[in-house]
Amino acid sequence: MTSSSGWHHGSTHRIRYTLALGVETGDRVEFIELEPGHYEIVAATLPVTALKGIVPKPDQPVSIDDMDTAIIGHADKAVDE
Repeated sequence: MTSSSGWHHGSTHRIRYTLALGVETGDRVEFIELEPGHYEIVAATLPVTALKGIVPKPDQPVSIDDMDTAIIGHADKAVDE
């Protein structure tokens, strides 16, 4: 679940938590359920465009058929284990 940081204005808890997370007005946070009734709040401040370049480009283009073959091969190995 993702939410913007628009908690009740003036809340002491809001100020403490948002300062600790580095969250500012308009930033996003994610609520991750660890177990029923227990959540972790994580700052989600990076835009999806920040992911660009994390996985290096292959030296040569990879065809859809090659990708499908690799996926099937890994799926077969996972089933055998």
